[in-house]
Amino acid sequence: MNIIVVVNAEAVMFLQMLEERHGLPIYQSEGLILDAIHKNPIIVIRGATGCGKTTQVPQYILDSYIRQGRGAECNIVVTQVSDVV
Repeated sequence: MNIIVVVNAEAVMFLQMLEERHGLPIYQSEGLILDAIHKNPIIVIRGATGCGKTTQVPQYILDSYIRQGRGAECNIVVTQVSDVV
């Protein structure tokens, strides 16, 4: 039995993007971050430059809302403080 898989360019780009997202250091903490967000009104996330704080955390939040069927209710504000002690 031969299986033929046809993938368009957009699907390939999407899979590459997912692979890159999963390679970011913050990916390992997705569950912990979402749990902290659900249990606390305010959280501060600190991590190395390039670990995915600004790009991935908002995406995790949006994805979580979408999985719950509440994507339209999701409003996210990201701020970057230059000096957090």
